[in-house]
Amino acid sequence: MLIKFNNDEEVENKILTLFENNKIMAEVSSILYYLLSINWKPIPPKAKQLKEVDEELCEIRIQFWSTLYRINYFVDKWKDLLIILNWYSKPSLYEKSKKKKIEKIINNTINEALILKEQYFLNKWNYESYT
Repeated sequence: MLIKFNNDEEVENKILTLFENNKIMAEVSSILYYLLSINWKPIPPKAKQLKEVDEELCEIRIQFWSTLYRINYFVDKWKDLLIILNWYSKPSLYEKSKKKKIEKIINNTINEALILKEQYFLNKWNYESYT
């Protein structure tokens, strides 16, 4: 199975920004190998299916220090590809006064992931291999 991500300049830059951190990159690679070994089935705590949003949308779940990272993805079963869509970060602990702002960021990112997923089926050639 191949892993691909959108090479649209804006989306690609966001993804590559996350992967600039070698520790995060190593953790993502570790989780991807783990998911591959279990046939891409999202099992918490390393991955979670977001079925309340979309049956196919999932997220890789990483924590470094006090920050949680979530990488949205889905599996194109016809092409046997895991498609990385986007990501976001949030503090693991935050004040209640910031909850609405954080939830808005999360919802916007998930909506963007759904749009990217839809666009993937229209522009599959706009994706490159993750290495």
